[in-house]
Amino acid sequence: MSWSDFNNLNISQRESPIVLPSYSVTSDILSFQVCPRQYGFFTYRGYKSEHNVQFWFGTIIHQVLDKLHLQYKGLLNPLLVNQLPSNEDISRYFTQINSSLRARGIRAYNKENENRALEILKRFNQYEGLRLYPKIKDTECAFQSQRGTFILKGVVDILKDISEEIIPEGYEAVEILDYKASKNPLYQENTPQNQRKLRNYQFQLLVYAQLYRERTGYYPKKGILYFLNDLMDATETPHSPEQILMLRNQATYVVDFTNEAELDQIHHAMTEFESVVQQIENCKQVDCWDPPQSHPDRDTCDTCDMRWDCPHGPPDLRYP
Repeated sequence: MSWSDFNNLNISQRESPIVLPSYSVTSDILSFQVCPRQYGFFTYRGYKSEHNVQFWFGTIIHQVLDKLHLQYKGLLNPLLVNQLPSNEDISRYFTQINSSLRARGIRAYNKENENRALEILKRFNQYEGLRLYPKIKDTECAFQSQRGTFILKGVVDILKDISEEIIPEGYEAVEILDYKASKNPLYQENTPQNQRKLRNYQFQLLVYAQLYRERTGYYPKKGILYFLNDLMDATETPHSPEQILMLRNQATYVVDFTNEAELDQIHHAMTEFESVVQQIENCKQVDCWDPPQSHPDRDTCDTCDMRWDCPHGPPDLRYP
């Protein structure tokens, strides 16, 4: 066979696959809603924040809680199955994970922040451990859905079994639980910022419910946001059932998906999140990231490395 036999050979060029961009409910959409300028600098451009205490707080809380769940299930040590983790266990996991985060440049910046996070974890374990750990079906559950030109992703912290409850047709005996390292905006000062934050969190649960339905064919019965920082409102560790119930009520925000009024909001939430994605895409095209029209919450601005020249920054600039 001669090379000339291939003179008229035509090889069609393989088309490049179309890769759709993906957007996370929390790290993309909610972050952009809080502050487009922060999102542009730190998420899109990839700048590294020197004072990202909020990220440290949320990360260490989530990772230690994951360890506590695994220990209770006996997946870390079979001898400890069905045993509530001790304060010593929590401190050990906290130290391990904190050291790992510090090695990656993610720090609490002061001992006060570390002590507060550790105490929150101990209180949550004490108040909720035996009520929650035995009913956990899954943790860090990833969901995604193609929404036209992009993929919407969400990660639910906990899927909790609630099979002891009455479950209507079209629903599963599941409750989605999402941890928040902040305080419940519903019990904070009634400001536009707190109202907006609570609405965004509510929409987050509604979107998670829709993503869950698209995967399973059923809605979860309930969604709960657990605001862990509210567990620190009591100066002393509460011991009476009444005190613990009061803190628990303040720390939780519940969305009942069997309520038709809540279900009616799901389409609105999905539409709004898709609109935010379009805003992000528009900003990417010109690489222009304007600050929000109104101030985000104080914690967001105080720890922002870009606050010094932000035209909408707080008037009393100070170090975090």
